[in-house]
Amino acid sequence: MALIDIDLEERSKRLGMVHGWRWRLALVMLLLSCSVVQSSAVENSPHQLSNPQWLQLPTDSLSKLGGYYLDKRNIPDSAYLCFSIVIDRYHENQLKKEELKLAARAMHDMGVLHMRVYYDFIKANTYLLMGQDLAMKCNDSIDIPLFSNSLANLYLANSVLSPESTDYKAIVGQYKRAFHDAVKAENWRALPTICVNVMNVAFGEDMLPLIAGEIEAYSQLEMPDTIIRHDYCKALCHGMLLWQQGEQEQAIETFKVLPVSHKLPWYNQIEFEYLKHEILYHAFLKRKDPAATLAEIQAMENLVVHENLPDCLTDVYRYYYLFYRSQNNPALADKYELLWHRQRDQVIQQTHFNDMRDADFMMQMGKKDEQMRNIEHKRKVQQGILWVIVATMLLVLGLLWMLYRKYQQVNEQNQVLYHRIQESLAAEDTMRQLHAQSAPAVEKPKYRHTPLDEDTRASLIERISSVMESSPEVFSDTFSLDRLSEMVEAKHSNYVSQVINEHFGCNFNAMVNDRRIKEACRRMSDVEHYGNQTIKAIAQSVGFNSHSNFVNTFKKFTGLTPSAYLKLTRTHPDE
Repeated sequence: MALIDIDLEERSKRLGMVHGWRWRLALVMLLLSCSVVQSSAVENSPHQLSNPQWLQLPTDSLSKLGGYYLDKRNIPDSAYLCFSIVIDRYHENQLKKEELKLAARAMHDMGVLHMRVYYDFIKANTYLLMGQDLAMKCNDSIDIPLFSNSLANLYLANSVLSPESTDYKAIVGQYKRAFHDAVKAENWRALPTICVNVMNVAFGEDMLPLIAGEIEAYSQLEMPDTIIRHDYCKALCHGMLLWQQGEQEQAIETFKVLPVSHKLPWYNQIEFEYLKHEILYHAFLKRKDPAATLAEIQAMENLVVHENLPDCLTDVYRYYYLFYRSQNNPALADKYELLWHRQRDQVIQQTHFNDMRDADFMMQMGKKDEQMRNIEHKRKVQQGILWVIVATMLLVLGLLWMLYRKYQQVNEQNQVLYHRIQESLAAEDTMRQLHAQSAPAVEKPKYRHTPLDEDTRASLIERISSVMESSPEVFSDTFSLDRLSEMVEAKHSNYVSQVINEHFGCNFNAMVNDRRIKEACRRMSDVEHYGNQTIKAIAQSVGFNSHSNFVNTFKKFTGLTPSAYLKLTRTHPDE
């Protein structure tokens, strides 16, 4: 089952942390002065600590810094070291009376650290009970509910390892004790979390009647607007009351839209989201809706795998096992039972591994002085690497800017070429229309067996122009000079070649390629009729069998590649 801790906001409030620029500046200075510990080996035992930088920090600074590291969760060993120093000072009677509450809070956070990060439940229980006893001696009514909630969380976390022997009624009782302690102390920040936890356990274990009074009491409380968990908890209370009244459909709809505030710390958002799916799982299971039940288990699995929560993953595999067993699917039930036990064993092995790390603690602490001597050198190396990275980034940005400017220049040149092509095609279309309207039909004279005279030359020019402009055979890959000669009824193909060279100023291949490329341009611009054809298909349709030959010829005649021209036609669809 999901369990939710009190976040850093409550911890900061109790430690007198100032949420302003002065605290942020002080925290930055502390982090800079203690940065060596973040890269040190794991510390897992509150024994003789010898690092001078950490030992010289004031107790309140260590508490704040430890809370900061605990909140980050990616550097738990530094949090461990902070809490260890504070607890050592308590055992050695080095704390002032007003600092005893800080020691109690350090014990609480050390217990949470062992429970949520190291999975050492025995040590977690020891620290929580020791801290609870100290908080009671200090009459710290605000913190006492936190210990009750965390102890209940610990018993619930331990149920993952042995669910069959877990006394869920005792866990609910522990949460109820935390609930009433929080109400009595008016600890409004802790109360919604405690209430959510107790409802989750009671609902999953069919114990809602045991907490009916607490649900009703919370529903009637007037909470400050600054408590961002209140909306979630109040909505959950409403859903639980609906469920108790037999209105299960309305309750499920309420559970589906439980509001998870984005103002919560990221890990609390994950916990509340997981808890919502867990409650829906229990609800659909009670309603005997297999498809919806399985969907919620899968949602929980996706969340815990993505966020790497091994204790929750153990619960997910158990839910799979229980689900498939209830569905009489022994194959999948056996599969997830094996996965459940394997995951549970991994959590247990992690506990044993932490015990082994304790033995290594003293040796690692002996290396701290040498690490301190090396830290300045490492810092300089890191600064050098940082400058290299900055210089490289500036160089890359410069190159990217140059490439962007080059791209702009090429794009501008392409735009000019494109407009020239469009003007050329429009002028050619106009000339073709005028010629068709004004040019008289040319009779087909019989060729005489004489050299090429002016009349024959003029006739050939007219016929060649007509074929090139209107005959679809020009776009056939078999179109040749001999075929053109046949179509214009020339006596010799040499006459046709001579006319092309003298009148058109090019050879046969150039004239044909010019006609084909212009037609390809028209077809690429005609989205309505050719918009679904590829460049290769258009090339083949105008007589080019070789795509590479088409690309080279197109660029030779237009100055653009076919793909660049096609892109411009889409940019200027109306031209």
